[in-house]
Amino acid sequence: MPSSGAGTKPAIFWTLKPSVSHFLVDGVLRGQFGLYTDISQRVQAEKALKESEELFRTLSAAAPVVISWTMAMETAATLMSGGWK
Repeated sequence: MPSSGAGTKPAIFWTLKPSVSHFLVDGVLRGQFGLYTDISQRVQAEKALKESEELFRTLSAAAPVVISWTMAMETAATLMSGGWK
């Protein structure tokens, strides 16, 4: 964990830790092998994207004009804002 200076809050970060347990023949846990990966930036990006999507949904639903957008990934979808209704 990153160290913090005196008088500051400790750093908090998100991690991903895939691991494998190693057991003895009698079933006793001998140890675990794993790798910690800092995924803090990914979590922050996902949070920012979610907030942006929520803001877009809110603004488009409240807009007095028609806002339409088309998504074409695996299937095509066209959405209209609340101003269309």
